[in-house]
Amino acid sequence: MKPLLERLKYEVLLLDGSMGALLQSRGLPAGYAPDLWNIEKPQEIQAVHTEYVNAGSDIILTNTFGASRLRLSEYNSQDRIREINFHAVELAQRAARGKAYVAGDIGPSGTTIAPFGDLPFDDAIAIFYEQAKLLLEAGADLIAIETMFDIQEMRAALIGVREAVNGRIPVMALMTFNMDGITDSGSDPETAASVLEGFSVGHHGTELLPLDRRPWVLSS
Repeated sequence: MKPLLERLKYEVLLLDGSMGALLQSRGLPAGYAPDLWNIEKPQEIQAVHTEYVNAGSDIILTNTFGASRLRLSEYNSQDRIREINFHAVELAQRAARGKAYVAGDIGPSGTTIAPFGDLPFDDAIAIFYEQAKLLLEAGADLIAIETMFDIQEMRAALIGVREAVNGRIPVMALMTFNMDGITDSGSDPETAASVLEGFSVGHHGTELLPLDRRPWVLSS
């Protein structure tokens, strides 16, 4: 395949869809960590990836949305962080078969960053750095930071991820806005875009928006 950034100059590439919803349809219990299925039920993870590739996805997200050390600690699985992230990339690569790019998926920390929460900013950076480093080492083609509702947390994620990848692979950053057109921390799309542009993120945008709420994001 051509380098991802080269293709994005001239093409519109399709990202895959929800992993969690499809895993639930395959028997994932409510409240159970989907990331653990990378080890416990790898055939299900690879099957979902394969469905997306066959449907035409150009980029597939690894099943690592909640595979940071902090999120995995909720299931006493923090010591398996390397195994879980490496397995996730391997399963996505098998499904991609050179037809799709594999994005190492990083979701929010699951807690609120100081001063409004208990997680120190530097600790948040370290959490995102560790996972991004593992996804890079495992062979991801890019890193995707997604479903961030707090611009402060996105800042921490970008600092950690950029330090981890050090320009070796692209970084994609996606903010999520509520129905009023702002993030949970009160940032509007223009503010979020300014922050992301300040980090020289290769590709940034938004996700999980109803159709009738998209014009104000596009205009920003």
